[in-house]
Amino acid sequence: GFGAEVNSGVLGISLPFGIRILAIKQPTGVALANDADWTLWVNYASTGMTFIHEHTDPINDGGVKLGPSGITVQPRAFIQMAWVQAAFQANVVSIYYERVG
Repeated sequence: GFGAEVNSGVLGISLPFGIRILAIKQPTGVALANDADWTLWVNYASTGMTFIHEHTDPINDGGVKLGPSGITVQPRAFIQMAWVQAAFQANVVSIYYERVG
């Protein structure tokens, strides 16, 4: 997903199948180091899982790797990534997943 050039916001998607999230990554920003911190929400509720920019930055081995167990999300759930950041710049977050079920 892509974040607009604002300090905070939410990106979301619903998939017809279940997924297991394996990694969360963000590239370096166009003008600045990417400083967005991301929080995973499912069905409009925070999971409490926050991924800070120091961990998702590609300089740190390419982002947060969640291991083989990952984070499982049920079919048709609404998955959101909310972000906050200090600098106004566009952000991109990539969620790597495998299909389950």
